[in-house]
Amino acid sequence: MTMQPRNKILLVDDDANILQAFKRQLRGEFDVETAIGGKAGLEQIERGEFAVVVSDMQMPEINGIDFLKAVQGRSPNTVRLMLTGNVDQGTAARAVNEGKIFRFLNKPCSTEDLAKALKDALEHYRLITLEKDLLQNTLSGSVKLLTDILSMVDPGSFGKVAGLREIIRKLALGLGIKNSWEIELGAMLSNIGAVVLPAHVLAKLNSEEKLTRDEKLLVDQIPETGRKLLSNIPRLEKVAQIVLCQNKHFNGSGFPVDERKGHDIPLGARILKVVSDFKELETRGLLAVDALTQMKQREGWYDDEVLGALHRFLIPEKKKAETTETKIYEVKLGQLCSGQILLADVRSSDGVLLICSGTTVSETLIEKIKNYAQFVGIKDPFQVNCYIPCSDE
Repeated sequence: MTMQPRNKILLVDDDANILQAFKRQLRGEFDVETAIGGKAGLEQIERGEFAVVVSDMQMPEINGIDFLKAVQGRSPNTVRLMLTGNVDQGTAARAVNEGKIFRFLNKPCSTEDLAKALKDALEHYRLITLEKDLLQNTLSGSVKLLTDILSMVDPGSFGKVAGLREIIRKLALGLGIKNSWEIELGAMLSNIGAVVLPAHVLAKLNSEEKLTRDEKLLVDQIPETGRKLLSNIPRLEKVAQIVLCQNKHFNGSGFPVDERKGHDIPLGARILKVVSDFKELETRGLLAVDALTQMKQREGWYDDEVLGALHRFLIPEKKKAETTETKIYEVKLGQLCSGQILLADVRSSDGVLLICSGTTVSETLIEKIKNYAQFVGIKDPFQVNCYIPCSDE
């Protein structure tokens, strides 16, 4: 089971007596674990994140700088301290530049000095994680609000991204990407550039009518328009690049027309390209295996590693779902609840598309449906994946 970092501290030294002495003296105030040597320390890091790691400099298997540099790669939020008996200017500079050391402690180090340094390091860790959580939660909440609004204005364009986020999360996990929020946001906002299209072009695009040459040029610019809109938001620079390169082929062809190809294309864009094309083929009625076969025939379009991951981690699940009959529940408006998934398009009484199939029901969505039902009229019952007794029933 993965341990929670909280105030967890890891002490690393090649001297077991020193480790036990520090652990005995600090255990009343801190949650301390120990590791004898850098190799054992990295094994501890692999099992779960620590708030603070304190390492000796001189160790036989791996020195303190290289160990803390490895810790930074595996657990970038962990605050790193170094114990050293003798440090010259060059060693100190390397430790700061490569290991991103928070503080040096001279040996011999008193328990009081170590305890004070640990308290400072824990506070630093708290601030780091607080800022990270605030950023991600604020951005995710803001983007969700934005996409909810845009999906109401143009359900056709934004309904196409429904379901992409969950597949991307699974695919990123299969590729060993621990933090996929930027890729997920890129998927959620991939069609944001469509807001500048004229209404008649949007209507033709959503109904898959043939576009004129000028209309197609406008549609082709959706990723670039999206990049410009997102570039105005701090911390979304990488998301903007994912949106820009979402139609870029691995061999360098496609949009945008530039020198980038292969691994120069952002990984998030390579993943989004694979997932969005896969979903598009599914929407056309292809089974998962057939969609993947067709994609493999598009030579040079996709990153083979990402396409392979889709096959390994998603296709077995899809095949199982395709051989299992999906139970459909038909519910009235008053029976719609957050968490249900719409299994059919929702349309107004005169046939106008309001919400695309595959959309997850939210409180905002229910309010939209109620407003349409009151002022325009709406076709019901609604087809959903499950029946959830609402609190007012």
